[in-house]
Amino acid sequence: MDLSSSGKRILYTRNLACLTRSAFCKKHNTPLITLRAWEASVSVKIKAAARFVAAIHKEGIYCDPLWIMSSTGQHPYILTQDITSETIHENFSSLFDNNIVKEMDLLKKIYKNITHQLVVDDSMLPFLHPGDYIAGFYTTNPVEYVGCPCIIETVNGQNLVKIVNEDKDEAENEDNKKYKLTTLNTASLHNFSLLKTRN
Repeated sequence: MDLSSSGKRILYTRNLACLTRSAFCKKHNTPLITLRAWEASVSVKIKAAARFVAAIHKEGIYCDPLWIMSSTGQHPYILTQDITSETIHENFSSLFDNNIVKEMDLLKKIYKNITHQLVVDDSMLPFLHPGDYIAGFYTTNPVEYVGCPCIIETVNGQNLVKIVNEDKDEAENEDNKKYKLTTLNTASLHNFSLLKTRN
């Protein structure tokens, strides 16, 4: 699907929620003419993006307003974790304003190799909360960041915020290392393993 404009990204996200235009407008008290204007826009304003995202979170869809506005960061996806969309929306609504957009724009001007992420689960409590916004740099060398919180991009395009640790029990040799993605919150069960093969 063509996601080259803000409007097309809004349309894509609404379709992900399986809502027709009229159903979305009725459920979220949005005039049909407003939704049509958003979906026809090349670039939506921050207030429109935040309003759309607030509505779509209530449908159980994770969506990053900066993705709607500029196509950077995590693509929207259906929330399947224990954290409710209401929790994310409650924390996020108090944080997301012009300052976040300005800060991300400034970081992108200074650093070309940067990404950002909205925290959507409880795995990094008490350090990071659902609704917190974080940024980082791309790297292909996890050895540099062992023991550090990282934004991990999976092969299916999902971003996770986890701590990278070597899995010494599973390591076969230096050329075929395994790493664990662990959490700060011991009550969270969002742990993963990944395989890295050196060239």
